[in-house]
Amino acid sequence: MAEAPLRLLVVDDERVVQRLLVRTLEKCPGFTVVTASSGVEALGKLAVERFVAVISDVNMPGMSGYELLAAVRARDPSILRVLLSGSPCEPEALGLVHQYWAKPWNADVLVAGLQRAARVDRLVADPRWRALAGDVDALPAAPAIVLRLNRVLADPRAGAAEVAQVIESDPAMAAKVLQLASSAFFGLAAPTVSIDKAVVRLGIEIVRSLATASALFAAITPPHEVLDVAELQSASLAVAQVASQLADALSVRQAAFAAGLLHGIGRLVLAARAPDAYRDVVSESSRADRPLADLELERLGVTDGDIAAYLLGIWGLPDSIVESVGHQHEAVVRGGAGVGVEQAVQVATVLVRTAKDPAFVAQAADLGWLGQLASAERASEWRDLAQRLVTAAGPVRRHPRAAVSWPARLRVGHVTHEGTALDVSVGGAFVAVREALAPGTAVHVTLRLPNGELVTAPATVRWYGRSVSHGAAGVGLELEAEQPALHAFFHSLGRALGVAEGAGPGDEKPT
Repeated sequence: MAEAPLRLLVVDDERVVQRLLVRTLEKCPGFTVVTASSGVEALGKLAVERFVAVISDVNMPGMSGYELLAAVRARDPSILRVLLSGSPCEPEALGLVHQYWAKPWNADVLVAGLQRAARVDRLVADPRWRALAGDVDALPAAPAIVLRLNRVLADPRAGAAEVAQVIESDPAMAAKVLQLASSAFFGLAAPTVSIDKAVVRLGIEIVRSLATASALFAAITPPHEVLDVAELQSASLAVAQVASQLADALSVRQAAFAAGLLHGIGRLVLAARAPDAYRDVVSESSRADRPLADLELERLGVTDGDIAAYLLGIWGLPDSIVESVGHQHEAVVRGGAGVGVEQAVQVATVLVRTAKDPAFVAQAADLGWLGQLASAERASEWRDLAQRLVTAAGPVRRHPRAAVSWPARLRVGHVTHEGTALDVSVGGAFVAVREALAPGTAVHVTLRLPNGELVTAPATVRWYGRSVSHGAAGVGLELEAEQPALHAFFHSLGRALGVAEGAGPGDEKPT
């Protein structure tokens, strides 16, 4: 039986634009296009039938596109919300829209995005889970940097310079890109301080996946007893690195890295939005020694791979990444010559899991498929790589941390910057300071404790930006060594003053 066509609602008060959009969208097989000339008319149509997507202009009389999409979100968070505008991505769109299309639009990009939306809409059949992934009050529909990157990448004339300009607007993201581009893992002899060069070295899809993963891990905070987010981040990076080494073609390596980095975000969503149910699933998986995905499907009716693919699909990421993430729990099947993106992620996931937990081999699929994908020598290299990456990651350091207001001084060479420490741990600090210091800068920091004692230590700038916790611009510092005076401070502070466990201030994500 043929599947029913998916309905699209186009909302624009200009009849000419309406007709042009309809003509473009009718190129999509399997879609029926309905139009409305105002937000009020659109809401009336939404009240009597379901649409897979609402595509709205920004400036309309009576009700703006922002107001309409906010009403659509409140009515049904699972509907794909697309904003059509001739202006750059406005602040009002952030946290509201899934995709942002520029005028004049690229017909091929527009059609491909809607076809992807149709596939992921059918992937997650239960409307509860579609709403969960689409509810931006709990999960950003598309972080600012992802919207801006997608807009730039939709322009075939855009290059590394345009992508770099977007990355440079987010200090924390810029630091991550530079760090990865300069790492020995990519076989590069010299580090780079140029975002342009970093984008060229890494490739567009790796940069976009870094931005997406960074935004998700910063925005979603599931209970620690349900999911260790730091552990998931570490494992995701290891899977990305292993997956990127399994393929020979450059384009496949880049897509495999991106898919590996994002493969675990479905677990993040489930743990944050359904913590009680997901806690039971995780516990039963461990107790019964059964694959987690099997129990997810049995108890929840959906797997974390389905949720991840749905989310990435409505955000507009490429099909190769969406499909690989969605099929990550399926058995590895060799198809054609070489290793594809999907196979790379499947293999890397098992190799990393096995490296972290040797007992997992007992419940993993027969590892004989490694011999189908590569020679014994290369399969051994893959295993060794996974083990090295997992070992190098080590345990996540957790320190007590506290909000403070201490005079601070940062010395860079012969230049001294005065500031205020607003957050400290034994291994790091956030110092509010006017001057922008680049990530990787070596500094000497001096902190004046309440008892008058001075703590002076070498440190490294991990990020510069606005602190989420304190609403102030400054630098996140990682101290080269833990400081006894700070240990003593926390010991005297005690639990009565509410010292919290968490990552050090130098690891905090700026806004």
